[in-house]
Amino acid sequence: MRNDMMHWLVALALTLGLIPAQAAIDAAIGSNKQLRVDSHHGHVVAQMTARAKRPLRVDASLAKEIGTAQAFFAVGKRAFVQDNATWLLIVTQAESRANHAAGACGSGTEDTLRLVEVDIAKARIVERSSLLLQSCLTGLSLNDDSGRSLQESLEAVPDPGHLRLDWLNHPDSGDRQRTLTIVGGTIKVG
Repeated sequence: MRNDMMHWLVALALTLGLIPAQAAIDAAIGSNKQLRVDSHHGHVVAQMTARAKRPLRVDASLAKEIGTAQAFFAVGKRAFVQDNATWLLIVTQAESRANHAAGACGSGTEDTLRLVEVDIAKARIVERSSLLLQSCLTGLSLNDDSGRSLQESLEAVPDPGHLRLDWLNHPDSGDRQRTLTIVGGTIKVG
């Protein structure tokens, strides 16, 4: 009876959006390795597979952002190497208002691009930089009339190391297409 009640409460919390559902990233690292980041009810686990699975520690702040996100995914579904480091661009989508609150942005999202270093030697992943891509709260949005979701568009990017974005009325960039580059472990908008 107690287990039935727990399952019912978890199902209700998932339905109401109080607990993020299970989500995962599968991203290629080089030609023979795969990185998998799983989130199940706020618990985040990362592992790399080649011939055998190898667990990776997830930086606490990154684990919190992924664990509380409504959704998360990897740009281009793969990592890239730059300046002798392995990088992954992860987008987290979080609620603009807690618990789908009513009013403006009640069901809106805050979409953040996160530059994550995959440190294979130290068996860890850590966020180095972030950039707000879209925000219901601030009226920031990308210009994409393809009809695809943000996830579909960014997962299809052929080269995540050279990402081009086009915002509508960005406070700094205006309406021009901008190229994001990685400089010293920081996302730069150029």
